[in-house]
Amino acid sequence: MGRKVAFIAALFGALALVGPAQARVEVQWWHAMSGVLGDRLNELVEKFNKSQDKYTVVAVAKGNYDEVTNGVIAAYRAKRPPEMVQIAERGYMTMLLSGAIVPVQDLVEQKGYKIDFSDFVKPVASFWSYKGRMSAMPFNSSTPIFWYNKDHFQKAGFDKPADTWQELEKQLYTIKSKGISECGTVLPGDFYWSLLENYSAINTSLTVRSRTVSTGSAPSSSTTRRR
Repeated sequence: MGRKVAFIAALFGALALVGPAQARVEVQWWHAMSGVLGDRLNELVEKFNKSQDKYTVVAVAKGNYDEVTNGVIAAYRAKRPPEMVQIAERGYMTMLLSGAIVPVQDLVEQKGYKIDFSDFVKPVASFWSYKGRMSAMPFNSSTPIFWYNKDHFQKAGFDKPADTWQELEKQLYTIKSKGISECGTVLPGDFYWSLLENYSAINTSLTVRSRTVSTGSAPSSSTTRRR
């Protein structure tokens, strides 16, 4: 059913061309990176292209993660898929069960490459693995980071943020009640991902939202994500 695609995990993974290499083969890589992340991706591609003379990787930004997933599905049905694609975690099972991709560990073994997959960050690698084998190559794994205003906490009599969310809430109310900050905390626009999904997973709780199942003045604190 058309040629298969090799795929990358972003936390999300990349897929590679299946077939014999020819002189300067063009490899289309569809991705969802923009801004600074897009710049870094393009730098990686340029570095790879200059490092050898067999392949030319063409990085193509195809919109956000959902748009990339929908685009590659449409392209596969039209028998015109890219050789590699970056897919977010919510599209992982769709790709894995589609029959359209080549698992990355199968691919590297077929091509004779030696990769020590045990050397990958284990929680990230396990997400992109199926039956103990790496399905997608982890590439852009996002990590929530907790930032706090040290001066605000110290003025309120706290050496550091509490170890639990319940105690932290009390600290933030104290900071506000003492007039140290009008705003106790701010949350990122994707707080449902950085807070609900991650901490549900840590506490082995199930969260469900539309079509997705996961296990899982200056403000005094905030959360963001770091790639």
